[in-house]
Amino acid sequence: MKKMKGSWLFFEPYVHIALKQTSTLLYNTINGEWVKITEPDLIKLVYATQHYLNQGVVFLDHALYEQAIVLEFINEIKEKYIGDIIDVSILPEKPIQFIPIPSLYKGTVKAKSSQEDLIREDLLSYFHFLTLQINNQCNLSCENCSHAYKQNFNCFCNQNKGKIEMSLAQIEKIYQQIKTIPVKRIYIAGGNIFLHTKFKEVLKLFEDRKFVCSFGFHYLNFPDENMLKELQGYRLEIFVNPPYQTDKIKSIIHLLKKQDVEYLFRFRVASEIDYELLNSYFAHLLTENTFTVEPLYNGQNLDFFEKYVFMSEADIFEEPISLRNIFANSIVNSNFFGHIYISCNGEVKSNPNNKNLLGNISTDTFYQLISNELIHNHSWKKTRTKSPCNKCLYQFLCPPPSNYEYALNNNNLCHVYKK
Repeated sequence: MKKMKGSWLFFEPYVHIALKQTSTLLYNTINGEWVKITEPDLIKLVYATQHYLNQGVVFLDHALYEQAIVLEFINEIKEKYIGDIIDVSILPEKPIQFIPIPSLYKGTVKAKSSQEDLIREDLLSYFHFLTLQINNQCNLSCENCSHAYKQNFNCFCNQNKGKIEMSLAQIEKIYQQIKTIPVKRIYIAGGNIFLHTKFKEVLKLFEDRKFVCSFGFHYLNFPDENMLKELQGYRLEIFVNPPYQTDKIKSIIHLLKKQDVEYLFRFRVASEIDYELLNSYFAHLLTENTFTVEPLYNGQNLDFFEKYVFMSEADIFEEPISLRNIFANSIVNSNFFGHIYISCNGEVKSNPNNKNLLGNISTDTFYQLISNELIHNHSWKKTRTKSPCNKCLYQFLCPPPSNYEYALNNNNLCHVYKK
């Protein structure tokens, strides 16, 4: 029997392989090295390794190996610890390379779940984050309110016609449901939450959940010192939209430093000028863990977003991305997964930017609401499957879609792949 002359070609199991029609990406999830291939013959080789019959390994005959483009490719994948070859004379029998595949709970891993899939699952364990809107009343008229709402969901003042306030009885019903669920965060918001007629009763109701409970409000609705004392033990999230009233913000910072209260300022910046003002007037007064900076799209600052928010190829490869995160990006949306939003009229969504309702908290349990989300896939499994992302090699290396995509009405906020 004539001996074969050639090698077995394989890729390391920690390498992410993205296969598209005219290009292929080999990405080392350990060291962040990568190889982009556009040569058709090399693409065919990579495709062959991923065919289920080849078990991650293909035969590379000696004549093909001697070709300059193939030899250069082999040397590059070896140098970057992406793949290697084994001489057939050393290992005559074809080896097997285990190709990693995503492994999550049955109900979440499927593109479309059914009620039968979910029966055996602990659905309530998926529920991580509750945003509860207790009212929609606010006496401010912020110029960027409608834009900020779509991106951050800190303020819910203009989303319903007329003034609506969730009753204390309804809030207590919600509390009774969640007190036995391991929710990691409860975020209580509204228009101006302090205008709720039973606000002090709401505070008392969630007293034993202080360690996961936050209250959000606009800095111009900042409460007086008496109410601030009532809020001790809770986390305060104070959102600041431009234009900034510098004296007001400084006075709030100084007041908070005197109180035993955990707080976070969420500064929205819509321009370079906003960012410069933030650094000049406020950043030195706050510690790193007491403020965050969030870009704000106002409908007129696309240039600002393209410069500071849109991703470039260099941004994507700035740090190694684990195989676990890549798999997660292909299945669930880490920005949205586990979030439930309840409006002050009882309507429930997995994301307020999505038009679809999961139900109403007056008639549905959290188990039913979560089942509806997992079956209908409104937000939690919203991944980069739409054009142009589904044509891009970096489809699942990029972070999952966020509310900025909704706000800009654009599926990809990047400079890599244009429509």
